Amino acid sequence: VDVVYPEVWVVGADFATSLDWLGGVGLWGEFSFTFHDDVPILIDINGNKFNEMQVDKGWFFKAVVGWDNSFTKWFYVNMQYIYGFVDEFGDNDLEHYLMVNTDFKMVNEQILLRLSLVMNLTDPSAIFMPSMTFGFWQGASLVAGGLFHFGEDSSTFGNRTTGPNYVFL
Repeated sequence: VDVVYPEVWVVGADFATSLDWLGGVGLWGEFSFTFHDDVPILIDINGNKFNEMQVDKGWFFKAVVGWDNSFTKWFYVNMQYIYGFVDEFGDNDLEHYLMVNTDFKMVNEQILLRLSLVMNLTDPSAIFMPSMTFGFWQGASLVAGGLFHFGEDSSTFGNRTTGPNYVFL
């Protein structure tokens, strides 16, 4: 198997601002246009050659738009809409995602409960990652949490190739 990387040109831009008239809500966006050559799959097994086109020459568009806000000194929310995940390539491979992160600070900010969710809105499937950080000691913290996949076997995040569910400490 020979790994071939197509020539790729990416042009993009981003913006970020804080909307003071909405209490300092942060707003941002990023977008890119990717122009690329053909992406072939060439396999040679003992002289038997297989040639298949994975992605034809062309271009595609990816984008992210999001907002965040600290509603109180102990509650923060970050939400993003994503068109085209980091591992998706080609005009026919891009899907729609929603990412939500929340932070709850407790006990004078010595405990942080973080809830993170990434949902594929196209298939539907999701990854949920709750964690709790204990920072009672100066210069050290203890983190406990998990990573859980949801969805059908054929979905983006329910697929076994995304890895197992697990807990960590």
